Order: sequence, then structure tokens, then C-alpha cells
Amino acid sequence: MKDLYTFDYTPSLAFETYDTVRKAYVDFFDELKIPYLVAEADSGNMGGTLSHEFHFLSARGEDCVISCGTCDYVANEELAESRISTQSEHHFTNWKLQYSPTAGSDDLETRIEIRTQHTLESERDPFHIGVATWTGITKDRLSLVNAFYPWEPLPYRSRSTKPNEINIHAVKSIVPDLDAGIENPIDLWRTSFQPFTPGDSVSTPVDKKYSKIINIFDSRLPSAFASSTFSNHADFPLSAHLPSYLDKHIPTTSVTQHPAKAGPLNLLRIRVGDPCPRCPEGRLKVQKAVELGHTFFLGNRYSKPLRASVTVPTDYLADSGIGPSDTRSGSSQHGSSGGEVELQMGCHGIGVSRMIGAVADSLADDKGLNWPRVMAPFEAVVIPNKGLEEDAADIYDALVTNSVPEESVLASSKVDRQAAHIDAILDDRQRDLAWKLKDADLIGFPVIVVLGRAWRKDKKCEVQCRRLGGLKTEVPVDELPGFVSSLLKQM
Repeated sequence: MKDLYTFDYTPSLAFETYDTVRKAYVDFFDELKIPYLVAEADSGNMGGTLSHEFHFLSARGEDCVISCGTCDYVANEELAESRISTQSEHHFTNWKLQYSPTAGSDDLETRIEIRTQHTLESERDPFHIGVATWTGITKDRLSLVNAFYPWEPLPYRSRSTKPNEINIHAVKSIVPDLDAGIENPIDLWRTSFQPFTPGDSVSTPVDKKYSKIINIFDSRLPSAFASSTFSNHADFPLSAHLPSYLDKHIPTTSVTQHPAKAGPLNLLRIRVGDPCPRCPEGRLKVQKAVELGHTFFLGNRYSKPLRASVTVPTDYLADSGIGPSDTRSGSSQHGSSGGEVELQMGCHGIGVSRMIGAVADSLADDKGLNWPRVMAPFEAVVIPNKGLEEDAADIYDALVTNSVPEESVLASSKVDRQAAHIDAILDDRQRDLAWKLKDADLIGFPVIVVLGRAWRKDKKCEVQCRRLGGLKTEVPVDELPGFVSSLLKQM
């Protein structure tokens, strides 16, 4: 792992540093010429207010990156969202719950029958919506979390026959203390149940712990469903599994809007074709990827609790727009009065070993590795057939130094002296040509230069490049350095 930590004395300078590092990472991955995306990311346990991930697109990746095919929206699965529209045009007056006989305690499915008041025809033909419930528990085992979301594919997902899936990241953004890995949350909550005494304040005393229920509703569900789903209601989806708790008063919280964004609540895992949240026409793509790099703007996330500060001269503070309330008075090393400010931190890293493994695994084919130019051990390999070893050495010199010895067979040729110097290697091992070619493919050299029949006949080299569509062509020796350089620029 290649790590970088940055320290600035103002947030504005720290953001400039963050952008500089992020752009340097972009230049680095551009140089690799591999497919990658820069995704807005959730800082997670690392903390901070800004984060980006650098993903190498690969069908074998473990992460998912969501991007729009129309605009520049890119985000990782934790932070990604899609545009949703609620069914506000419907006036729901009647609904009922029908429990699925195959539903288990951790995968409850209910069906709601909803009638609209638009026309008599719609009264006779009620609108049905399938609703699923995902159940979890918090780390203190006292809060049972129920997430309700549309079960059946949405209209814009008409091509999909799969039921919708819950987005655990969306639930965790509302309940940060959620322990999503528990297999039997209801049983665990029941075992850890702490009763709430009626008459006590829900918010006090602070040290009093009691069991509670948090119901979270996707905004596409009818408001009538959300307002009638609570712990002591006969139609509460968990009542069949908690019959002995119906006579207890269980504090219940219902969440119908995102508490931080104050907007519609989307609990569905994003799928291909979902509407983009930033542009009206865009549709989202979901691609597998491997995370190769990450940048974090940490601010004072760590410097504040560690009291990591620096004394800055007064004139620097004034130029940076830092007021007296942001500093602690002190004496600077420059001899003038100044103030102490908390360090603004950044944390950045590239997984070098992961990157090598991911690229090797993704670009390899049935013949062997297929390295990008900047990651390959050498840019080109020169392979001669038997009896052509001396000529191959001259070809090697022409590629590496753009020079040809006077006594060389190439002395009369017009080798391109302006071509870039190529990092090449000469395979002079005492093995047959077929074996050397197979070994070169296995190692994954970007370009292979072969001296064989074409050389003996017309003084032409056969140039091979698997990454560029399996290119295989014969090139005159005086054009060879320029031609190989042109191929390498594409890789």
C-alpha cells in the first residue's frame, strides 16, 4: 500500500491539497491506460467529510460502482442513489395485509390491497402492491429495525422479473448503530428485551435502557401503510411472530423521510436502468470493480481529539481568513505573535499489490498475461529464429538507442532517429522460436518483435500485439522504432 498523509493549517488549503492529490491519482491511472472510474464515496469508519474511490472495472471485482450513461455521476454502492417519484397521485383509502405462508421471521412478505378514488372502474379493479420487510437489530440488541419496501419490480424496471432487493447501506445511513450481519434479529431482540414502563419519559433518564422498534418506510409505499404500521397494531407484520409482546408498550419510531436530506426515502438496491439522481434523462449502470485507490479529506477528525495543532504567524492567519475564535494565542517560531490552529488532515492511498493482481487477473487471456505498457517488465521483446541472433542484437540496439553500428547489417537502412527510446529486452536463450513466442505471451510483453522468415526474405520484422486486437504485421526495419512507439502510445 502506498500511503500519503497531508497536513494544512486551514480548511481551504486542505481542500486544495486534496484536489491536487486526487488529480495526481487521475493522471496516474490515465497513464496506466486501464478502464477505471472515480466514484464519490462514503468515508465510513475513517471519518471526514469528503472521499473518492478509484475503481478498476473488472467482472471479477467484489465492489459495485454505479454510474450514469448521460452525465458524469459516479458513486460507490454505499453512497449511490437513484431518483425516485412517489405515487402521490393516488388517494389510498383501503388496504389490508395478507401474510405469505412461506415467509420466515427474517424475510417477511406482505401484500397490500389499495383502492383509488379516481373512477368507479378503478374501484372495481383495485391497485395491488407487494411489500417486503427486512428486519435487523442494533449493536446494543435493544432496537429492532424493520425496513419496508416495494417487493415487486417497479414500472421502469419492467424488463426485470426479479423482486427488488433491500439496500442495507441506505438503512445503515438512517440507523448507524445497525448490526446488519445478524441472522436471527427477532429472536435476539426477544431474548434481550427490556420493558419500557408507561409513564416514563421516552428520552429520560439517560441511563435507562429499554427495547424499542424502528420502522423505516420506502417513499414509494402508500402513506396509509406507514401511518398504520406500528408495534401495537393488530396488522403489524411482526405481531404473528411476537404474540406475547402485543400487551406490552413498545416505544416505536416511524421514519418516512431521510433524516439528513429531508427528502424521499429510497431503500431499494440500485439496478441497471434506474433513473439518474442528477440528470432527467440518464439511466444508471452497475459495474463490478476492484478498488485500487482511495482519498479522504479528514479535516480535524483526528487532529482535534489528539490536540494536534501548529502555531501560525499572524499575517498568515489574516491572509487565510482565520479569525481569533479559530486559534489559541501563542508565539510563533518566526518571532512574531501568532496563534495555534488545528491541523487539517488528508489521507490517501493506492493499493499497489492489489492493483498488480487485479490488472493481471483481468487482462490475462488463454495465452498468458497482458500487461499495460507502464506495468510491463519491458515494453517490447526481440525474439530471433536460430541463426539470426546477431541481426536481432542490432534490432535491439535500434529500438533501445535509435543507433545502428557502422558494421551492422542495418547500417544502410534509414532507421527513424526521432522515435522514442523503447525499453526492450533481447531473448537470446538457446531455445526454439515456438517456445520463445509462447513464453513471451505467457509473460505478457506488450509488443513482440520477431525475426523469422520475413527477415530472411525481405529484411522485415513481424510485430505482434495481443492487446490491440491481436495485431500481427510485417514492418520494414527502418520503420520499426516509430511503428513500435506508435503501438506503445495506445497502451
